[in-house]
Amino acid sequence: MIIHALANVFAWLDEVRIRPDCYVLNFSLRELQDMIHGYFIGLGVNGIDENVPHVATHFMDWLSHRKGWYDARGWAWAIDHRKPVPEVAFNTFFKLIDEFRQLQPTILASVPLGPQNDPTGKRARIGYEGLIEKPDRIDIIRYCPEPLHFLRFHYGKKLEVWDLLRNGSGIRFDTKAADAKRWARDEFQVKFTQWQKA
Repeated sequence: MIIHALANVFAWLDEVRIRPDCYVLNFSLRELQDMIHGYFIGLGVNGIDENVPHVATHFMDWLSHRKGWYDARGWAWAIDHRKPVPEVAFNTFFKLIDEFRQLQPTILASVPLGPQNDPTGKRARIGYEGLIEKPDRIDIIRYCPEPLHFLRFHYGKKLEVWDLLRNGSGIRFDTKAADAKRWARDEFQVKFTQWQKA
């Protein structure tokens, strides 16, 4: 699998679309999902931002927003459940990914965290009682033109992309930048005045 020679994950997926049998067995979306997940872990560990929609973290949330499809096991299960014939499910994935890839990740604001911005545990926990690690900087990113927002954390050279934010009801993903700022205020005590516009 030669991913590193291609521009981004979508360029690689275009190669998979042309020659699926070179990458997965029997049009398996679950194998493809695992490969994409590993790809994005590698990007995050190495601090690489391809500036394209995040398939591993956000494609499932986008499917829920756009189609009302959801499966806690991931987008491969969600598509397979609705399209039980493997080749049909595979083709459905690529029709959906062509729509998803049109979204434009746009940084709206950033904030560097200081000594006063320790995590509180109000929004995120690691394990039963653990607090998440405090990042050096947080970005608010919107998938234009949709009302979909997420937070990206910078840890030195490492990047961590969080799930799409949910609105006040916790059910839908249509949000505003103010929702992201409230999340950061609750978890990291970030004041609204600390944010710097991109």
